[in-house]
Amino acid sequence: MTGDDANESATGPMTSTKELVTKAFEGGYAVPAINVVDQLSMEAVLAAAQELRSPVIVQTSVKTVRSIGLEILKAMWDTTV
Repeated sequence: MTGDDANESATGPMTSTKELVTKAFEGGYAVPAINVVDQLSMEAVLAAAQELRSPVIVQTSVKTVRSIGLEILKAMWDTTV
């Protein structure tokens, strides 16, 4: 999950994408970047990552931002994590 290095959420620590990718490169593993389009997909992605104890990059498309709106996407994130 990406965000401020100091943030901690119910789903796990949030860190910068750079730090996440650097650790993955050094550790020899991949970090999935999964596109979310609504609350349900966001909850599913975060639940799976938590269950698998896997880092994940949550992303969305410009089309989704334009369709739903940045404020609603932010609210979905805030209620999910």
